[in-house]
Amino acid sequence: MKPHTTAQPTKPRADAAAPARLHGQSLLLQALQLVESVRQQQHDPSPDEYKTVIMGLGPLIMQSGLMQACAFLLAKDSHAHRAALRHLVGLLRNDPTTDNEAAQDWFRSQLLSCDRLRYRLWCRRALQASTALKRYTQALLKDHPGSDPRSRGTE
Repeated sequence: MKPHTTAQPTKPRADAAAPARLHGQSLLLQALQLVESVRQQQHDPSPDEYKTVIMGLGPLIMQSGLMQACAFLLAKDSHAHRAALRHLVGLLRNDPTTDNEAAQDWFRSQLLSCDRLRYRLWCRRALQASTALKRYTQALLKDHPGSDPRSRGTE
């Protein structure tokens, strides 16, 4: 009979480039980077337009479903709606740097081909992503130059 040995805690590898993050942490970090990019641009989309779209994204997904929400964002011909869709797809793909039509086509094909359980999972993840975008939008775009003072405090 072998004596019982306790497992030693594993030490982090020295060659690990970045610390391991939980999914929620990486989602928040990516959302922060996306909203910060909108804040720094000040145009295309304008921060006010982007904020308006993002603030309504979660309720839109809840009321209409993820597929219809994506179709709505795609149908609107504004930079803010297109940016919101790009950011949502980037967060859901866990690659916020994705900025092309191929990523959006991939996402649409995933939604069209998935079963009901997978669709609900996509909706839940989209709500998490929209909440992260909304929180950072509220924090970072509230006092940017050119913001409408009448819209403050109404959220």
